[in-house]
Amino acid sequence: MLVHWPKIEVKSDLHIIQNGIGKVALWSNMIQDLKTKEPNTLISVSSPWPDLYEGNPNIHSSIKIGDMHVDYEKYFNNIICHEPYMSTYLKKNIHIVDAWRQQYGLENGSDGSGYGDTCIDLAIQEPDKVYVVEIFQHMRGNPFIIIQLKGGTNPMGPTNPQHHDHMIMERNYEHDYNLISALHEEFKNIWLLIVRTKNDRYSANVDMLPRVARLEDEKLSALFAMTQECLSFVTIDSCIHHFAAQRGNIKRGVVMWGRATQPDMIGHDWNANLLSDHPSKVEIRPERVVEELKEILKKEKPVLNEDNKGQADNIRRNTGVKRRLIQ
Repeated sequence: MLVHWPKIEVKSDLHIIQNGIGKVALWSNMIQDLKTKEPNTLISVSSPWPDLYEGNPNIHSSIKIGDMHVDYEKYFNNIICHEPYMSTYLKKNIHIVDAWRQQYGLENGSDGSGYGDTCIDLAIQEPDKVYVVEIFQHMRGNPFIIIQLKGGTNPMGPTNPQHHDHMIMERNYEHDYNLISALHEEFKNIWLLIVRTKNDRYSANVDMLPRVARLEDEKLSALFAMTQECLSFVTIDSCIHHFAAQRGNIKRGVVMWGRATQPDMIGHDWNANLLSDHPSKVEIRPERVVEELKEILKKEKPVLNEDNKGQADNIRRNTGVKRRLIQ
């Protein structure tokens, strides 16, 4: 039997994005400028996390990286892969967004201080809106803070597992119960929503606390949707603080950094970026985190509904934030 496949009227350019969730989300910072640069070119994405770009009105298609069942010749024109980890970014004197922009021939998003327009441009999918409502009902409609103290694994399988495991150990925050119980005690009218995977090891005592909910191995697009509704967050350097950097809806929070990564290379300057007291792991006193979060919630102003690139500057003006890198 002869089968006539439909003719592909329009092809798109396929942009390959490698590595972790936050990095894949940060790539979206450039979408609007790429569209402006080549308005007649459709944009597709290939990454380890295709659901992050599914349903995005600015993305023609989103596929799993390395999927050899796809007919690349049939569906795509140019296949583009710019990798910041193979650029001047290795000198550790430039933000990853600006390193990417240089590779793409776009103007820098930062203000020259290492920070600036580091916002992302993702889109909430309709099924996830329904899911968010269900989670709200579980938390009885109360405001909530997202907590992520473990994670940062690479699904592609590291070439050096020992080095990778060591890096993850440097990024995880081990005193989870002490911190979560301190937040629970301080913010009595706020729920704590823990984002985790089944491999993340949290103290069993955490589940005994009231006003604590948990999302485990959840779809990333759903986590992104939940982040858009949170009051704030407390996290290590992983996906949540990037999801909270949505252009037009920035959420400020506390990010705890080890030595594996640095906030001026892959962070956002409107957050309270706390540097570890320890040279090889995330060691930050819970009291410091609580005080920083209190300051953020106290200074928060209703400027978070602006859909433009100036929102980060407005946050800095309204909160007195210039460079939230705290030694």
